[in-house]
Amino acid sequence: MILKTVLILISIALVCSLSGCIDNSEAVIETAELSTPVLDAAMVKLPDKPDKFDLIKRNFYDSQIDDFNNLEEGMWKRPEFYPTWERSGIHKYIDHDYTRWGVHGYGFFPGEQSWAVNNMQEGDEMVFHTFLHTAWGVETWQGMQLVPVYDDTLFDVTITPNEFYLEPTFPVFYPEWTKIIEFRVVAIDTIPAGEYIITLKVLPPDESRTEEWSWEVLDKFTDELYHSEIEKCKENPKLETCDELIQLRQTKYVSGSMFTPSKVFKCVIEAS
Repeated sequence: MILKTVLILISIALVCSLSGCIDNSEAVIETAELSTPVLDAAMVKLPDKPDKFDLIKRNFYDSQIDDFNNLEEGMWKRPEFYPTWERSGIHKYIDHDYTRWGVHGYGFFPGEQSWAVNNMQEGDEMVFHTFLHTAWGVETWQGMQLVPVYDDTLFDVTITPNEFYLEPTFPVFYPEWTKIIEFRVVAIDTIPAGEYIITLKVLPPDESRTEEWSWEVLDKFTDELYHSEIEKCKENPKLETCDELIQLRQTKYVSGSMFTPSKVFKCVIEAS
């Protein structure tokens, strides 16, 4: 028998620029209706909020919603869904510091979960989720590979998706700025009573993915006139005309593994 006992609502995020890092970790706070032309423009690429946004958010925070996949995109793809938005996010858009360039930063929400399992046998499985999102004010696409860390003598753990990039949150939120991350845990033996921790580490994507994505990212935001030049440079990056594009590519796509948050997602399994 598997029972979720605690859902700790912590959003762990840092944003790093060329000037250093800012800790965005905050406790849960209440949502207020805030709308300005600047914020509306920043969210123009995001789905609209559903009518019962505040009610659904409250139910989620109260652990009344277990299946993340049942949440509408208009919930979890909106920054207002996340507990750090009002305290440490909004000001980055209303009063942005243009002397800073947001290079790296991401966080997990919930940051921690706790589950209780009873008499877990070989072949039994459990599934849980977290959101992995770009920190506020980040201007790059961050490529990463997620690798689970766990006791492999007792469990087999897979993460889906496990290789991707997170899109920027500044000057606008791109649709893939946040993702649902699924952990599937299968017992490969009878699980003795005790406490088990499942977490993860962030590694660079495969080299071929990095090459593919860095050009793909450049194609997302450059002017139409650049597109034919991008195709030429993909074939022959040594062309003299490619220097500017290659430099631009290197400022927009980065490896998420170059950033180390103060904490990463953790799930505690209490077995009895």
